[in-house]
Amino acid sequence: MIAGIAAAVTEALAFSKKLKLPTNQLLEVLGGGATASWFMAHRGQSMLEERLSEGFKLSLLL
Repeated sequence: MIAGIAAAVTEALAFSKKLKLPTNQLLEVLGGGATASWFMAHRGQSMLEERLSEGFKLSLLL
């Protein structure tokens, strides 16, 4: 489940960045509706700023 949520959030953020959408509004909208998640709330902004610290061991996802 974690890998699926992480993949969905990263794809959405990458897509929105490519479309040059306003990221602050994007996070507010996505974080307040059905797409709200811990991952989005705690990793969304840092991912958009390309601050990509480790958060979960890849070996556990595999």
